[in-house]
Amino acid sequence: MTLINLPQDQQRAIKAVDVRSLEAAVDKCLREEQVGPVYELGLRECGDYVPDYAQLLSKRKPSAAKAASDQQDKLYREWEYLKMQALCSMREFFRDGGDGIDIPKSFAVRPSQYGGGLNNFSCNFWQPA
Repeated sequence: MTLINLPQDQQRAIKAVDVRSLEAAVDKCLREEQVGPVYELGLRECGDYVPDYAQLLSKRKPSAAKAASDQQDKLYREWEYLKMQALCSMREFFRDGGDGIDIPKSFAVRPSQYGGGLNNFSCNFWQPA
């Protein structure tokens, strides 16, 4: 085992670090995937033997299972958003005096003319395109 001789100022800086604050900051960094909370602790004064926390870890390519799971989550969120848009559209249709007999069994949503995504007018089947 090797002994590390640190200068007095680095030893004082290391002793001054609150371990609980450090653990909380590391946990927060891991949750948020950022290094910001660790900067507040002033670890630069601790010297070269403290891991270089300023460098972000390289992001690894997600596994095929993780990518598939992320895709499923994205599709689920998109489906939930579309469902909510359709329900709000139905509410608006009835508020404007629409009759339930005029509601089609299915209809195609219209993408926004500004960017092609869905917006709050995409499900308004009774409005002209």
